[in-house]
Amino acid sequence: VRLNATNVAASFTAVQLACTHEGTSINYSGGQTKFICPNHGSEFSTTGAVLKGPATTNLKKYTIELSGDTLKVTG
Repeated sequence: VRLNATNVAASFTAVQLACTHEGTSINYSGGQTKFICPNHGSEFSTTGAVLKGPATTNLKKYTIELSGDTLKVTG
């Protein structure tokens, strides 16, 4: 997701899509700046750290590289 409007790698974050609790696809809440699982309410920071359970394992965070207009995610 894009965290702010600047055009540097730190303006983006990439984490695994599946909640570590039961594998449901998570959503990003820009207003709250966190990822939220719609299934059981687990919450994760923009670095993938668990903020609120029932999930107990962090999301995998991927590496972001930005070169001109090209955004590359590796992991």
